[in-house]
Amino acid sequence: MVALVLRKKPLFDIGTGLKRLILTALLWQVFIGSPIVSGQSLAEIYGIHSEQSNQPSDLPAVAPQVTIPVQLQIISDRIEVSAGRIVVGDVFRCRSLPVVCDSVEDIDLSVAPEPGRKIRLERAAIEKALLLEAEHYQFELPDGSFYVTVSASSQRINGIDLSTALQSELDRSYASETSRWVVRRLWFAPNFRVFDGQIRWQFPDLSNYLQDFSARPKLEQLKVLLEVGHDRSVTTFELPIKVSFSQLKLIPVASHLMTRGSVVNSDDVSFEWRSPQEGQILSIDAVEGKVL
Repeated sequence: MVALVLRKKPLFDIGTGLKRLILTALLWQVFIGSPIVSGQSLAEIYGIHSEQSNQPSDLPAVAPQVTIPVQLQIISDRIEVSAGRIVVGDVFRCRSLPVVCDSVEDIDLSVAPEPGRKIRLERAAIEKALLLEAEHYQFELPDGSFYVTVSASSQRINGIDLSTALQSELDRSYASETSRWVVRRLWFAPNFRVFDGQIRWQFPDLSNYLQDFSARPKLEQLKVLLEVGHDRSVTTFELPIKVSFSQLKLIPVASHLMTRGSVVNSDDVSFEWRSPQEGQILSIDAVEGKVL
């Protein structure tokens, strides 16, 4: 069984030249995988062997496993996260070499609470998570029992932002020169929350929901994905919505007041985006040269 070692002081004081050399040797073994053994020459360390080096060696074939000391200090007994996981860097301030802390701070401790909620992260749960990494690190935690209250940031979904993003998707992927679709009605749960951060919308294929203009628009149920980015993390949420769409077409209309008996030419006609009606004229060819 691997146990956590709790100390009040760092295991090494790397202020002296001798201890710095020892720590460098340990890190060489852990990160490079080639242990430096007392008595090795530079030729042996770098794999340079002479023809007379085929003599039996008393050096051990495998060096003993070495763990790196890491001191963890609680940042605060109350923290806020904006991602789906709680990591060491959210809760603790790391005391070790920078390259070591960069790795340690990303160690997963627990699932984060839902947006707007909070949980209590106790020492026992933290120790259990750190034990999974005890093969590489020798963690030093604060003395005694402790816990950290972790709350999750939150923001409400803005209906205007959602409608604008959905309309942009319709204009980008489903519009043509003479036809386009617009959001007519939109509904979603008003209390739906996500973490704080920048929202990126992802919509499903809407082809099956865009009915012929002659059909009466109806509410369609679909699911929208929200990717919420905060710092280096991205959390994905699934938002059920109900929406209906209307089709618009370019309809020829009179560009100015015309009297009965006038002959229609191209200068008399302009086009406007309107909801088409059954049997409505959609082409200028159908009216040009006609008498009112």
